[in-house]
Amino acid sequence: MNDSYDVFIAGGGLGGLLSASLLSKMGYSVFLAEKLPFYGGRFTSINHDGVMVPTGAVHMIPHGPRGMVGRLLLNYLGLNIKIIDTDYFASWLWKDGRVIKQKSFWSIIKAVPKLSQRWSLIRHIVRDNRRKNRFKGVIFQDYLNQTVNDDQIDKLFEAFLGFALSINNQDIDTFHVFNVLSKHYHYGRPGIPIGGCKGIIDNLIREIHRNKGNLMNYCVVKEFITDDDSITSALCFDRRKNIDFSVKAKIFISNIGPFETMRLLPNNSLSNEKMPYSPAIGGGFVFRTPTSVLNQSGVVFLPDNYRLKGVVEPTSVSYTHLRAHETSLHLVCRLLL
Repeated sequence: MNDSYDVFIAGGGLGGLLSASLLSKMGYSVFLAEKLPFYGGRFTSINHDGVMVPTGAVHMIPHGPRGMVGRLLLNYLGLNIKIIDTDYFASWLWKDGRVIKQKSFWSIIKAVPKLSQRWSLIRHIVRDNRRKNRFKGVIFQDYLNQTVNDDQIDKLFEAFLGFALSINNQDIDTFHVFNVLSKHYHYGRPGIPIGGCKGIIDNLIREIHRNKGNLMNYCVVKEFITDDDSITSALCFDRRKNIDFSVKAKIFISNIGPFETMRLLPNNSLSNEKMPYSPAIGGGFVFRTPTSVLNQSGVVFLPDNYRLKGVVEPTSVSYTHLRAHETSLHLVCRLLL
């Protein structure tokens, strides 16, 4: 193994593998360190008794082949991946039994019971999205209280943000919510990749190897070594051989989150109080079912539920690669912890 590369990447999640794939394709020499036994982080799956249990994601790609991830995978990297659009943008199941199926971006308004509040929500989204820069740092729940001020709309966004980002209205600023809504408007509904999340990860790993990139799992990044405020190398620990080693690089990329990244820098003075928001914390569980439960591939949001934010049945599209047995499908549920 070389001890010097053009690019060093800490973390082998989706972001790290995409970075390694793109940069190695451009001709850069790349070394990626992943501390776990497997690659993919929260965007892969583990085979448990025949069911591909996701490690975090729910076998879905935002905006299908039209979104940024889809375009990178299909258009730029040219990977052999098929992404199928979900049946709906989403569906909304309220505790009174109402089911609203969202066929387009604006049909989300139908999930709001009161007609007057529907128009109020549309008016504020259209007007304020044009000037969203002024809402940087404005907590989204505070924005909702000052504009529409409706409990049903609060719950609608709590379910959406809880499922998609594992956060609530209080832990994200309004500017970022408008960015998310804009992407949904421009790029459309999510997609389900044939083969699930792991199919994408496996394709990325093959692409990196094809481009002579270096991947190493069981490899813990212990510290970034600096000289004159610039990172010059990474001190790593090989869990297999139980030895330390260092890797030099010209460019360093972190895919392990801001808190862990700052921890790797020597004498860093960044405290948790200086971070504007808490880390996203969510969970999920998988049910095996003999027949289809949702009868659709889109997300079913549960706005009246405090913890359980949504359910999706990816096997309703990708039977061959995701189901447990010939007669079995599975549901993936997302919790906000």
